[in-house]
Amino acid sequence: LTIHMDEELRGLAFTTLQALMVDFPDWREDVLSGFVYFIVREVTDVHPTLLDNAVKMLLQLIIHSNRSHDSQ
Repeated sequence: LTIHMDEELRGLAFTTLQALMVDFPDWREDVLSGFVYFIVREVTDVHPTLLDNAVKMLLQLIIHSNRSHDSQ
């Protein structure tokens, strides 16, 4: 859903990934690796805008993960 055309659904899916990383610190690496796997398998370079948005989301997740880790 992170690449859904509906912006609200996309935002909710992204917020859910962030919440998983905050609420379950042991899952951070799994969430990140799962999202990377999803990007590689499902988001092709045929749609550069989708790929660009997915990479931006990944970067935000990494930054969020680092901040969450530093605050512990």
